[in-house]
Amino acid sequence: MREDSFFDTNVIINYASFSKKVNLKINRICFDYIKSKNGKYILCRYVEDEIKNRIKKRKVVHQEVISKLKDNSYEIGNSDISKSLSDRDIIYAKKLYELYKSEKADDISFIFLSERAEFEKKIEFFLKTQVDELLLKKEEIEVDLIHILFSLIDEYADCKVLASALQIQKDRPVFFLVTVDKEHFYPNGYAFIKDDLRLKSYKFPELRNLLINNI
Repeated sequence: MREDSFFDTNVIINYASFSKKVNLKINRICFDYIKSKNGKYILCRYVEDEIKNRIKKRKVVHQEVISKLKDNSYEIGNSDISKSLSDRDIIYAKKLYELYKSEKADDISFIFLSERAEFEKKIEFFLKTQVDELLLKKEEIEVDLIHILFSLIDEYADCKVLASALQIQKDRPVFFLVTVDKEHFYPNGYAFIKDDLRLKSYKFPELRNLLINNI
């Protein structure tokens, strides 16, 4: 039986982050799901834009870590390029520094460069060969729908992803909303969103959170 999938951003990021060297369980779960394709893979253009934005941010994070390795007095997050990073990105950069602080900057720079090349290669492969439908430009997402969702979900990016899914789901058989979200797209939270009377005219995808029963 075919099962079409609409992807949240983090599933794609974890898929592309999988490697035998790191082998984090969440990365492997997303990698295995995408590799075992059974049905169409649907992506909204907002998620595609978010993925490309993550690629840019990853490079900046790595540059911040290298700057700190070269000069211990440098404070991560103080450069002009780091202004594009969120607080979460800065925290991640600091954790990376702690992991590599005893290593040489040139060695870690080479490791980071190799990791980014492999990551971007997987992203390109996914977008070019795995995605069957790339739909709905950012400006086509219903603003009123985003606002309703934002009163239920305190993460604007998640609101845009779900709003896109609801619009795309409208005139087609129910597909899976595939995610690894620990906050907003868990069964109870998703059921709460679906029960909101302002959304009664929308057909919801079926939730498939890959964290359930896996981690």
